[in-house]
Amino acid sequence: KCMDIPKSLYQQIGLNCHCFPLRHSESAQLFQKLEKQLKFLAFQNPGPQVADFNPETRQQKKKAYMSQMKQKFFYEFTKKYDKHGRLLCNDTDLCDCLEIDCLGCFYPCPKCNSNKCGPECRCNRKWVYDTIETEAGDVISELPFFVPD
Repeated sequence: KCMDIPKSLYQQIGLNCHCFPLRHSESAQLFQKLEKQLKFLAFQNPGPQVADFNPETRQQKKKAYMSQMKQKFFYEFTKKYDKHGRLLCNDTDLCDCLEIDCLGCFYPCPKCNSNKCGPECRCNRKWVYDTIETEAGDVISELPFFVPD
């Protein structure tokens, strides 16, 4: 007796689609291939990880990890000041007015309370002032030493 199996199913499992009586070995082979296909289609319980899945938490963890990676590999090369507002290249506590002997001529910084920070806090800052100029373009003060990129 010929089994009533759609032509597409025969093609999916790699058998000829001729309708003829199947021998025992062919039917066993067909049955094994069908079982294998059904096994791939069957639902598999992934466990408690999916039940506890929270996309927001995952995003937060990913963001924290990426932040750590940036700090480890890129951040050290781009910043000019350390966490205390001292220049990394020579450990100098230089005021943003660029005068070496200045004890601080700005209002206390709202972040670190230093009088040496200009409009932006020097702690972990990624840039330095290289000149202080008037609105007319006259240079009042220059960076007294070389700061590498």
